[in-house]
Amino acid sequence: MGMLLALGALIVAFAGCRDGARRAGAIDASLASCLSPNATVIAGADLNALRAAPIFAKLPPSAHAFIEQLQGVSKALASYGGNELLVAARGNFQTAPAGATMIAPGVAIFGATEQVAAARKRYQASEGGPAELLARAEPIAAGAQVWIAARGSATFPLSGNFASAIGILRKATFYTVAARIGESVSVDLRATAPDENAARAIEETLRADFTLAAAGESKHPDIVAALRSAKVDRDGVNVRVTLIANAALIESLAETQHRQAEYARAEHGQRGHLRPEHIEASAF
Repeated sequence: MGMLLALGALIVAFAGCRDGARRAGAIDASLASCLSPNATVIAGADLNALRAAPIFAKLPPSAHAFIEQLQGVSKALASYGGNELLVAARGNFQTAPAGATMIAPGVAIFGATEQVAAARKRYQASEGGPAELLARAEPIAAGAQVWIAARGSATFPLSGNFASAIGILRKATFYTVAARIGESVSVDLRATAPDENAARAIEETLRADFTLAAAGESKHPDIVAALRSAKVDRDGVNVRVTLIANAALIESLAETQHRQAEYARAEHGQRGHLRPEHIEASAF
C-alpha cells in the first residue's frame, strides 16, 4: 500500500490520439514519450476511473481536493528521477490546468520550464521516454487504474512509515505495482531481484512486515483481515505480493498519511522551502 500512496504523491502533489513510434498498448505511447528518459520511477493513473470507483468516496477530503485541481484530466503519467518530477496529463481541457503548460491540444505538462521544453520535443518526435521502465510497466498497466514501475535504486519523496515500507525493495533490480480499484483495492506487487538471496530477503521481510502490521491493528478486525489476506510468493528471483485492501484499511492508511502530510506542510511553513522529501501522498 505504501507504493500506491507513493504513486498518488507523484501524480497529484505536483501537479487527441497520435500514432507513436511504440506499438499500441495499455500505456498511452505519445503521452509516455513526454516522460524523462533518465527517470528511475514512472507511474500512471486513470483519473476518470478513479473518480468513478466506489471506494473513492471513502478517501479523505484532501484526496478529493487534489483530484478537483486536476479537473478535466482523464489520464496522467509521471516520471521521477530523484529531484526531477514531471507529470504529463491528457484530458478534455481547452486551457492548461493550473501549474501546467499545454504542449498540444488536450496534453499538458507539469514540471520545470526546461523539463516542459524537453517533453515537448520528445512528444513532437513521438519518441523518447524511459524505454526499459515502460516495457516493465506495459504488462501490468492493462486494467489497472493506478500503476508504478521503478528501479530498485529509486528513491521516493516520502518520509516516515512509508519510506520504511519500501526500503526492502532497494534489493530488487526492478519492481512494479498495479492497483485495480472498485469496492476494494486489489494490489499486485512484483519484484525481480538480482539473485535468489536478495529475492529471499525481500520475501521474508515483506512477510514479517505484514505480520507485524496485522498485530499492531488487533483492535480493528477489518484491517487485520485485509493485511492477513496478503499473499507473498517467490519463484527464483521473482517475488510477488497480492493484497485486497478493504475500505477500512484504505481509510486508516489515508488518515495516517494525511497526518504526516500536515506535519510536512507545517515544517515547510517554518523553513520556507519545500524539498522533495517533504512531499507526502496524502491523497491516496
